[in-house]
Amino acid sequence: MPVEDQLAVLSDMQAEGKIHHIGLSKVDMSDVRKANKLIEVAAVQNKYNICSCGSVGAVRLSA
Repeated sequence: MPVEDQLAVLSDMQAEGKIHHIGLSKVDMSDVRKANKLIEVAAVQNKYNICSCGSVGAVRLSA
């Protein structure tokens, strides 16, 4: 199922009051940009530490 379709379902559930916030996990910057066009992203959870900081762009983009 395409990510846009998944986000549309989550957005509908949010509008119905079934969920309050929508977060993303294991995403890159292009995923965050797509999501920001469709929903308000509440959180991004990516692997990030001193040895693995490749996702810093996606985390900053979501701030």
